[in-house]
Amino acid sequence: FLSKIFNVDPNTSIIFILSILTASPTNAVYIKDMLDNKIIDEDTANKILCFTYFSSIPFVLGVIGINIFKSLKMGLILWLFVLLNNILIGIYLRKEKTITKNINIIKENSLFVVIKKAVLKGVNTSFIILGNLILFSIIINIIKKYISINPIILTIITSIFELTYATNEISLLNASLNIKLLLMMFSLSFCSLSIIFQSISILSSYKINIKRILIIKLVFSIISVLVLYICLLITYIS
Repeated sequence: FLSKIFNVDPNTSIIFILSILTASPTNAVYIKDMLDNKIIDEDTANKILCFTYFSSIPFVLGVIGINIFKSLKMGLILWLFVLLNNILIGIYLRKEKTITKNINIIKENSLFVVIKKAVLKGVNTSFIILGNLILFSIIINIIKKYISINPIILTIITSIFELTYATNEISLLNASLNIKLLLMMFSLSFCSLSIIFQSISILSSYKINIKRILIIKLVFSIISVLVLYICLLITYIS
């Protein structure tokens, strides 16, 4: 079903499902595994990467919905919009051709080797995530300290750089509920440079079109915000 919607190899549909359940940048980890095993090519990887950026479900429902907006419903609405955003990107990219390959089953004779590879992969991924978080947190703090701009504009800039940092900034912002919702929608849809660069770092041994990913994410994030804004207007009018 998913392979038909997004026009991708049926073997790769699991990446979309697992990305929903485990959030980014694990989407890059799954894609890298398939690239390493030659299940997909780089063009397919670039395509799938664009529409598998998800925030953690507990983070959106719990931290954002219940803790910040005091409403599980708000968190659910935001998460569903993020899901819709990724589906729309996938449909937009479906016109691109996807090469279907046979799965290469790799047999490991030693349990020790399997455990060793899993541990090393986890440690390397953790270092990549931590490094990007530190880098973009430093950039945000420099901007906040040396540049004096409107708080809402500053929050948008923060949202572009780092998601969790932006979430806290939005919660502290002196603005209406609707403005906070729209800012949070943009932040979740774009997913931040920090997370995008985490995934790019994981896939650093392959050719990934960063510019294309950023443009697509930015455009569709703006579309998601506009759709949510229209929905808020309709709700307010009714």
